[in-house]
Amino acid sequence: MRQQLPLFQQRRKHKAIFLKDALGFTLIEILLGTIITAIIGLVAFQVLWSGMVLDQRLRWVHQHYARALMADELITRDLENAVNVDFSVSYPSLKSFDGKSQSFEFLTATRNGIKRVKYFSGDLNRGSIKKTVIGGHVTRLNTMKFVNESAAVEYMFRQESSLSQWTKSDSRDATVEIIAPGLKKDSFKCMYAERSAEITFRRKDAIAYLPKWDNQELPMAVSCQWAFYDQRQPHGDVLVKRDFFLSPLVGKNDH
Repeated sequence: MRQQLPLFQQRRKHKAIFLKDALGFTLIEILLGTIITAIIGLVAFQVLWSGMVLDQRLRWVHQHYARALMADELITRDLENAVNVDFSVSYPSLKSFDGKSQSFEFLTATRNGIKRVKYFSGDLNRGSIKKTVIGGHVTRLNTMKFVNESAAVEYMFRQESSLSQWTKSDSRDATVEIIAPGLKKDSFKCMYAERSAEITFRRKDAIAYLPKWDNQELPMAVSCQWAFYDQRQPHGDVLVKRDFFLSPLVGKNDH
């Protein structure tokens, strides 16, 4: 004769069977799933972050490319219209073109007559200039308000004065224009090439450049280079190098 179990023992037996046959995840499976999900999320975050950094870098490069293009157009326009004036009689110490390693100045023809133009970099010993005046003309620098920024950043300037003011060494009314901000300190370099009747461009060193120019005549070409400074990547500067020719080249068969 089969013995019938009490009611509470039957419930415990059915409950144990129910727990044994139930579907679920073990602790190891939960840990593995969490780890895989974290790895996928980390990879997705890295891809998203890399895209944001690349987009920011491209915007930075494009911004400085536009500034370099503006400076290139101004220097090209002035050098293509450079004029040579003989001051040996009235002003023997003056030269039409004066080139140094980090600046150069010369006479150029403009719509308002012959002007003395100078290109150089620096902060004028007054701290760095506010970005709001970029592209504007400044007549009196001592009336401007300056702010202090990183010492590793400079500006490229274009200074223009009249011929009479330059011969009198009067620079009080000279206009100064910021044409390229954000230059790396001491990165603005200039070199100059003498005129030659035989030039070949088959080699990179075909044109011999000099570190300065103190001759009475105009040089054949001016080579300039500068670098834009990136505060986020101090070693990832954008280098700009350009050769500006003042006059058409003279070949062997030209007379």
